[in-house]
Amino acid sequence: MRYLLLPVSVAAVALALAVLVHPGQGFWIVAVPATGMFAIAAMIAAAYSFRRGDFMRWAWILSAVPYLTASIAIVSTAVFDGGGPSALTLALSIIGNVLAVPGAALFVLAYHRAGFGFGGLRASAVAIYGGGLLLALLLGWPVVTTSIRGLAEAEAPLQPALDLLSTTSDFACFLLGLPLLRIAVALRGGRLSWTWALLAVTKLSLLLADLAFEAAHANAAAAVAYRVIFVTANAAGAAAALSHRAAVAAVYKATR
Repeated sequence: MRYLLLPVSVAAVALALAVLVHPGQGFWIVAVPATGMFAIAAMIAAAYSFRRGDFMRWAWILSAVPYLTASIAIVSTAVFDGGGPSALTLALSIIGNVLAVPGAALFVLAYHRAGFGFGGLRASAVAIYGGGLLLALLLGWPVVTTSIRGLAEAEAPLQPALDLLSTTSDFACFLLGLPLLRIAVALRGGRLSWTWALLAVTKLSLLLADLAFEAAHANAAAAVAYRVIFVTANAAGAAAALSHRAAVAAVYKATR
């Protein structure tokens, strides 16, 4: 739980600065990139707590890239592009979305590569996978179909294609967040349970952010929710990285 204190404090300070700088756009161009950059620093620190060639180093590095591309794209769009996307922000969006899925998958694979298993099919697994898939179908699938329809009807297909790529990768990350949550339940009470639980929060929140973004054009509350979800995901990602780094450091210290 203590790993939440620093990321939450950073998020609170970023939100306060955003309100002071500019109550509207400042929230977006200050709070989200500030917490995103903090998450990147924590993830790089977690990555380099593992020895060279370790499977988990790449998992954290790949996970940090979408935070970096999103932070740069937000600032670039708001400050330099007059609110509209440029070639740079479009390229960053592609890179971030493409790497988000393998970054999430590596954490799931790492658990199995370590030789751990889930045992039999338990009630917790049924609840997590059944509830998660149902939620994904009810909430996420309409967003995917809307993106597909927008691509089919668009005269200029580039932006709708990117929207579809973003939605699809977020949908995939949501599905990958379910086994991460299952791992957190399997590890409950252990040193790494918070790491996997917070990782699950970051992956599951992406699809929720997409839902809020779809409604943000017509609903002011959804626009605020979209930004708050981003800040929450950034704080959770930073906390997951810090908790993992601390756990690894403790193991290395004990085995010296």
